[in-house]
Amino acid sequence: MLSATQPRIIFMGTPDHAVPFLETLISSGNKPIAIVTQPDRGSGRSLAIEPTPVKTVGASYDIPILQPEHINDTSSITQLFALHPDLFVVVAYGQILKKVVLTLPVYGCINVHFSLLPRHRGASPVEESILSGDTETGVTLIKMDEQLDHGPILAAQSLPIDPQDTTPSLRKKLERIGASLLTDTIQKIFENKLTATPQDERSATHTRRLTRQSGRIDWKKSATEIDRQIRALNPWPSTWTVCNEKRIKILEAFARAGGVNPSDRIGSFRNGTILCGSGAIVPRLIQMEGKRPASMEEFSRGYRSLLTQKCE
Repeated sequence: MLSATQPRIIFMGTPDHAVPFLETLISSGNKPIAIVTQPDRGSGRSLAIEPTPVKTVGASYDIPILQPEHINDTSSITQLFALHPDLFVVVAYGQILKKVVLTLPVYGCINVHFSLLPRHRGASPVEESILSGDTETGVTLIKMDEQLDHGPILAAQSLPIDPQDTTPSLRKKLERIGASLLTDTIQKIFENKLTATPQDERSATHTRRLTRQSGRIDWKKSATEIDRQIRALNPWPSTWTVCNEKRIKILEAFARAGGVNPSDRIGSFRNGTILCGSGAIVPRLIQMEGKRPASMEEFSRGYRSLLTQKCE
């Protein structure tokens, strides 16, 4: 039962990395009156229908769940309006909110974004931070407007990027600092102690669209660039190469510095490494198409003939 002073918050989110924010809202006394998440979809090879991670957690706390196919249609707007929301908290929901939805809550809509906006606007800011070789990233909370990741900044907190960070490890760190930042920001919003700051459009950058092809390794690049690609794009879309017409995933690796390699040797295996445009990549976990992941040592024993081929 809601108390008279408890804010009426609706949480909008879908994947695993939205869950810590939902759980933090609940534990901080800001249990949402409802959750909006994407419709259940098929997943895995069997395409079995599974609830979203946010739905699973919300249901365990007996929070009403809404799963509109289109958040901006009339029926969805009517449902949300009837809940008399004070605030929407949006974390990786997966649908664009139009103005009519954004104006429903009394205090507007907060979006949690995993970069220091306006840098890396878009759907893949964690991956982009690693791909770009950034040494720092962070979490930004904005008051949403109709443009993507464009609204004024309510709060932000920076975080150094470790040279060995992967997208999963970096995202976990961002979840931790972001959940705490969200709690503090919500309190200030309801106490009218927060002033939003417009983003500097001159500094805005946008993330690239990631596809399976984004993971293909161009061995002409430097080992440093390829190392960043491997750390950024695993587990999805994963980094891969083709050797003797077989697709091989490079799941874990590190860069070995070195000079420029002869063009006819680029992509070749050499003493447990793969030569790049400059330097070499040392695979630690590698997966042949249709097989289980294996160490480079196991791979070398099982696919000795491939070690004389070039990766392309």
